[in-house]
Amino acid sequence: MSPGSRRSASREESYDLLNQYLQEISKIPRLTPEREKELGYLVQQNDRQALEELVQANLRFVVSYAKRFRNNHVLFLDLINEGNIGLIHAAKKYDPEKNVKFITYAVWWIRQAILHALSEQGGPFRLPPKRANLMYRLERIIGQIVTEENRFPPPEELAGKLGVSVKEVNTLMQAMNESFSLSSELDGESHTELGDLIEQTTVPSAEDELTEQAARGELIERMSALSPKERLILCLRHGVSDNIPRGADEIAEFMGLEKERIHDSLASGKRKMCDGLEISESELAHLLLNLNPNPRASLTWWVRLGADENGTKHFSPLQERLSLLESLKHSGAAQTAMESSLSLEECVVLKMHYGILQDELTLRDIGDLLGLSRERVRQIEARAEAKCRRLVRRDRSR
Repeated sequence: MSPGSRRSASREESYDLLNQYLQEISKIPRLTPEREKELGYLVQQNDRQALEELVQANLRFVVSYAKRFRNNHVLFLDLINEGNIGLIHAAKKYDPEKNVKFITYAVWWIRQAILHALSEQGGPFRLPPKRANLMYRLERIIGQIVTEENRFPPPEELAGKLGVSVKEVNTLMQAMNESFSLSSELDGESHTELGDLIEQTTVPSAEDELTEQAARGELIERMSALSPKERLILCLRHGVSDNIPRGADEIAEFMGLEKERIHDSLASGKRKMCDGLEISESELAHLLLNLNPNPRASLTWWVRLGADENGTKHFSPLQERLSLLESLKHSGAAQTAMESSLSLEECVVLKMHYGILQDELTLRDIGDLLGLSRERVRQIEARAEAKCRRLVRRDRSR
């Protein structure tokens, strides 16, 4: 087996293991404060079952916290495992008499365990945990500036962001500034190349996607219990959607706005998109529906909604035009055209029409869109999120 095949197989195996782990811990019910305190007393009496229950109920937090330290030097699953070890230490030392939530106490132990793993495994030589954390932050800041601004930051700028001296930044830079070929192998056994360790930020990581999908699916299941306005605020604020295409009348009812206003925004948005991309409405539908992650979205749209205001049905694009639409999709032309040429309302209505509303809007934008104050939007959002959390806790306690 070639080195590339081995790396690919290893990544797929890690992805499968992470997926399985996330599914398993998502089924573990959360603890009430009373039960948490009760388990803390039992753990002090060396009750092994109580220790397991207390630890297992907080495994989701370790996954969330380990994401902050994810890099290409240490596997994400290894960081989670190290965080879990810290969680176990915290559970053994937790004193419920202090009247502090367990996870508030445990976060220090989880952090120390993860930093220890980074200092031990994060490079060719061992660094003290505090220095390893500083180098990790330095790498992240450099990577972010290079990616977003296409420049390498000077030591003075890095020192300001890290809150350390320029001398300390230069020392860390020297430790990480050896020149190597990207195709050079780091050792003779694993055949790992230096290029494999350079983080890419274009494609979202599998860990982020899995965690987001699990949380998103859990939230969507409970949204039916919310009021229409609460559902709308969550959709607009967090991009949480069932990805079902909707007609203009449905959108008007959902947003609580006049039907004529929605019809006008939808027609205007379609016209601007079609003119800008030089495509027909049918081709626009084909292009945008390809962005929809719901496999049933296309069927829903073409069967129920594939008609204009006069009832004239739109049909799938001609075969000879598909290559053009494919190139527009891969170049991101549709997303660019939406953001640059449409108003906020036209953009939101068009995305809801094709079931691709996945953006996160600000409180101010939502308020402008719905005619509400920013404080009112915040109150509705907080109420909706609290309802969802209660429903999740109730379902898991059954």
